[in-house]
Amino acid sequence: MRGVCQGPPPYVPFNQTIFSELSSYGISWGFYTYNGSPVDPWEYIYGIEKYTNNLHSWQEFLSELENNTLPSVTWIFSQDFQDYDMGPPKEILQGELFLLYLINKIETSPVWNSTAIFVTWDEFGGFYDHVSPPSVDGLQYGPRVPFIVISPYSKEDYVSHTLMTHMSILAFIDYNWNLPPLNKNVAMSNIPIDMFSFQEKRSPIKFPNILSKNIIFKVENFSNYNLSKYFPLKPQIPFNELIYERYGNSSLNLSSYNVYVKTNYSYTPFFLSMYFIVILLVLEILLFTIFLYLRKRGGGIE
Repeated sequence: MRGVCQGPPPYVPFNQTIFSELSSYGISWGFYTYNGSPVDPWEYIYGIEKYTNNLHSWQEFLSELENNTLPSVTWIFSQDFQDYDMGPPKEILQGELFLLYLINKIETSPVWNSTAIFVTWDEFGGFYDHVSPPSVDGLQYGPRVPFIVISPYSKEDYVSHTLMTHMSILAFIDYNWNLPPLNKNVAMSNIPIDMFSFQEKRSPIKFPNILSKNIIFKVENFSNYNLSKYFPLKPQIPFNELIYERYGNSSLNLSSYNVYVKTNYSYTPFFLSMYFIVILLVLEILLFTIFLYLRKRGGGIE
């Protein structure tokens, strides 16, 4: 069952987000959705409405990709567009084809040689995980979710055993641009640096039959998109020629650095807070009491 997000409120203040940090240090960023409309987490951030110039559509992403004008850090979201939402009861293959299309476009674009694509989900897509989640600071993590790194410098046939959270992506952003860690939790998050090998560069793996499709398409006959014929893929580098082990981990983090956000807090507008509701209830009781008093004295409205 998919979780249901409640809110906002409370909101996360913009100055506590990675978007704020990137803006403060002059690092360009973009937030891309189906038609350029806000989706989570954009709508949960208080004050982000001043940055609508950073909010774009998928078609704008493709144009900027081909023109080599993409911002340094880019987020692409598929939610709120039912054709590519992989959550039940949607068709998973539809979302996977969308993802494959985007990856192919990036791999054949001018930005490929300096790009790292992080692919992850907010759910693990199953009912059981044979690995017991670890506990950190007395709180147990949830089940594992997929995390895939695609880059000319990502290791082929490599499985990372680094303990990570979604904040590890933010830690990588801070590490890559030599920024202070966003906050304490990001500072303590392990960075997936072990998934890269910068001593060699690999060419992209493309699926040409998908490249001809427009990004806004709906698959009517899934039998025409049977990708099983491509697997198992032939390794680009034979296993016996790899210059690294096929399994590993990293404990690199930014815990020794001063953080960008020293205190985390949430924001709720007063008219949406419990205090406002309590005041309304008190006023209602007070007015009703006055009404009864006036009516008893003969000054009320019959």
